Amino acid sequence: VERDLAMIVPEDLSYSNIKGLIEKTESKILKRVSIFDVYKGSQIGEGFKSYAVRMEFEDKTQTLEDKTVDKILQKIVYRLENELGVKIRS
Repeated sequence: VERDLAMIVPEDLSYSNIKGLIEKTESKILKRVSIFDVYKGSQIGEGFKSYAVRMEFEDKTQTLEDKTVDKILQKIVYRLENELGVKIRS
């Protein structure tokens, strides 16, 4: 199961910090986190940039359901917002 997440982050926040927090939040079924877009420009605002990341989830013991992945994603978003000051883009 794949989920993409677009976010606005402070310019000094590195992707490795974001990836590390995501991996710490879910280590059991999260198989890969990768960045596929970085944008800096007037639409984002000065002092910020936009990252888009893809998360791949896999459970070898059972079929993953959307509600399971969505619950994990909620935890990840909560931690990104509250611990790193990230704003999720819609």
